Amino acid sequence: MTLLSATPKRLFEKDFLLNFQWKSIKTLIGDFIKALEEGKSNFTIHEFDKIFSGLKNTESVHGKDILAKVSFQWYAFTKTIHQSLGSRIGNFVEYIIEKFFKDAGYNPIYRNESLGEILSKTLGIDLESKRKIDFVAKKDTTLYFVELRTSEHTGGKTAQSSLLDKFDQIFDSETKIRCGCLKKGFKKIELIIAILFNEKKELINPDYENYSKGRLTSLLDYIISNDHLLKRVENLINEVGYSANIESRNLKKSMKHKLENLEPVELWRDDFTISFKILLGEQFFKYLFGKMFSEILKERKIADDLWFLYSLALNEIKIAKEFGETNVKKIQQLLESEGKLQTFFEEFSERSKNVKDLEEFEKLLEETRRKMANETMELASRKGMELRLLETNDLQVNYEYLKHICTALLIIKAYTGKGSRNRKTRRSE
Repeated sequence: MTLLSATPKRLFEKDFLLNFQWKSIKTLIGDFIKALEEGKSNFTIHEFDKIFSGLKNTESVHGKDILAKVSFQWYAFTKTIHQSLGSRIGNFVEYIIEKFFKDAGYNPIYRNESLGEILSKTLGIDLESKRKIDFVAKKDTTLYFVELRTSEHTGGKTAQSSLLDKFDQIFDSETKIRCGCLKKGFKKIELIIAILFNEKKELINPDYENYSKGRLTSLLDYIISNDHLLKRVENLINEVGYSANIESRNLKKSMKHKLENLEPVELWRDDFTISFKILLGEQFFKYLFGKMFSEILKERKIADDLWFLYSLALNEIKIAKEFGETNVKKIQQLLESEGKLQTFFEEFSERSKNVKDLEEFEKLLEETRRKMANETMELASRKGMELRLLETNDLQVNYEYLKHICTALLIIKAYTGKGSRNRKTRRSE
């Protein structure tokens, strides 16, 4: 298990994926710790949300109804964490894609900057546009403009418009952009709409046809309308003198056929080419980065902190409502009563200083949490304390959960112990 909240930063700070995972979630760790120790959080909801959810009714429910007692904390905790994660996931995706561009040799790369600023920097031309584009990247003599969507559900007209407005401006400023490109040594610009996942949240693979052709058709109908691509392509062919890989006599049908088959619409004049294409899922990664998504992530470690602490916190909130305190708190007090917790933590911290890599650290973490679990079982036996931590009599299941609790105690000590990282919690939203 890779838990960055217990890991010395020096062991993962050079790994771009782990490092950004940590940057994205570290401010949530304090909230998880509060839930693990106290069985509650600072999160709450307003009165209208209580009415909407029906949780207003649980305020007067009988104390023996555990589900009703825990429902408010579960709802507020889950809702607040998920709301917080929304923007973090978006930023995470953009950062990861930017790193893929860098690793594939693109330079420079612009992420989420205005079209006007990017064209000024790359081509030295003045174009009034504050509309932000997801990525612009240069490789060899080609300039790539990429609008990225994680879902094939691209939304209504407003959302679809945001996919095209930058590309519309590029077509409308063709002369200025073409001259700027040729002056700077660019022979081609590629305008790309990338859609990564289908409605089932699966990475799209066009070879498997695991995407909605109906949604793609709907998007294409919008793209190839008189207000967008159609009239602009017609103008470049009929007025500016571009040649194209589509039939000019039946332009709309020919363009739609190309894009439906995930082929580019290309126009060229002299030594300059404009390409417009839609890339789906694996096609996007293979085309721009030369590898399938699974290949890019192959043998990369992925941190477990978020699912581990979130799941543990939810269960411990329920335990606290049912028994008056969390299992984490109970085990913490048991180990502290014999001075064992501090001893384990100090030994763990000291040995961590000599660890050379993540694999070695993970072995140390597993060894330590196993020792802590075994010691906890011995102490509980001597004190006559029952250690039934879950609603099952399966000893192995309870033992695995006990190891998770011991891991959480190491994380808590790392945040609240002497000389450790400062403990922080986010305010309620």
